[in-house]
Amino acid sequence: LEAETLEGKQRNYILTGEESFRRTTIAVASAIQQTLQDLSTLTRDNPHQQERLGVVKSLIEARIALTANTIDLYKREGLAAAQQQILTEEGSRLTENIAQAVREMKSEERALLADREAQAGARTDRTKGILLSGLLTALVLVLIFGGQMRRELGARLDADTALRQSHEELEH
Repeated sequence: LEAETLEGKQRNYILTGEESFRRTTIAVASAIQQTLQDLSTLTRDNPHQQERLGVVKSLIEARIALTANTIDLYKREGLAAAQQQILTEEGSRLTENIAQAVREMKSEERALLADREAQAGARTDRTKGILLSGLLTALVLVLIFGGQMRRELGARLDADTALRQSHEELEH
């Protein structure tokens, strides 16, 4: 998108000669360089994306250089010379190649995100399974210990009852 903006600002400057368009062209080129640095930082953990980013950087550098050359041509030789340069469509081809490379990078990032989300979902499912197993194990243990305690309590009550009966018989 910024490459298209760069191309548009360059054309505006060449068509009008308005200095503000040239300054904006320089600002857009600077913003593109910053975006490339940001992307380099964001993709540093992905060698394949770093490789693609290298291609994008080369294309963008070529596009920025072409823009600067076309502006210089306009200043040196005038509108007709700059128009001839623009009519070669080299800038448009570079801009389209940049857009294609960026689309490919975005597509790969979307695929990586989907893969990471699937992995996170699988980990979540595994965690839920472990928690459910733990709960079931705890429930079984509670039932076992509860049954054991009930039997022991029943045995104590029977023993107390037998002891009381023995005491009553002895007293009578």
